[in-house]
Amino acid sequence: MAEFDVALPQYIIPNVIAHPDHWFWYTHWLIVHRELNLTIGGIGVAGTPDATGQTMIGYFMDQKFEGQQFTTEAVACFLDWIFQHPDVKTVVADTPTQHISSQRVLQKNGFQLVGAVEEGVRWERRHSAPPVQV
Repeated sequence: MAEFDVALPQYIIPNVIAHPDHWFWYTHWLIVHRELNLTIGGIGVAGTPDATGQTMIGYFMDQKFEGQQFTTEAVACFLDWIFQHPDVKTVVADTPTQHISSQRVLQKNGFQLVGAVEEGVRWERRHSAPPVQV
């Protein structure tokens, strides 16, 4: 949550204001446990796709709910939504090298390791199916 607390005023709010017609590319989506009606994590995309059709996702999960497939399910649902946008060709995600559980979430969702980045390692998933018209 500490990263979200920083991102909200420094990234999310300014970009939602600056891009009112594309706010959904800059906002943060809550992951809610249905039975408990409790926010357990969050997920977001770091803006509209670039000229090559690439965008980046990020997510977090409350430690009490890690290892229960909630993050894997949330990433799968989010990817389904992202890939409905015809401009998106590739989704990337960076993880710290030691965050094996987060890397496993990406692997389960069809991401491939592409290499080292300053923050750790970069994962990539290309859209293989024809885009769905939105």
